[in-house]
Amino acid sequence: MRGEYELRISIGYFIIIFSYYFLSLILDSSFSEKLGYSNGIVYFILFLLGLLNGILSVFSKKKHFYLYWIAVSIIPEAIFMIYAKNRGDSTGLMPLTWDWGLWELFIPIIYAITQGILLTIVFVVGFRNPKNSNI
Repeated sequence: MRGEYELRISIGYFIIIFSYYFLSLILDSSFSEKLGYSNGIVYFILFLLGLLNGILSVFSKKKHFYLYWIAVSIIPEAIFMIYAKNRGDSTGLMPLTWDWGLWELFIPIIYAITQGILLTIVFVVGFRNPKNSNI
């Protein structure tokens, strides 16, 4: 039984990482070329936060939270990447490319916020006893 949960979490993370990689190829912005030591630490912390959400969503009493975890981990970041690409480069005194700070700043912040919201929802809704709760 435990192997099934580990497999679901692994497949979920594979889908999430593959979707980021696929979007980076389509939008011509590689997240791996700008990866440094400090970004690696941030990505590792976000990986642990996402792993916690994956574990809690798999073990929650609501079976559809697993799909919510995958969707919340992909959709907001994908929307922001497409928006940034369509908006184009900035102008002014210091013109920047459209993907400046995308993988180092914006995507990690959006991912952390959405995972934090999902973590709260999973704790409040996913692990409550429906017979003894008014929520």
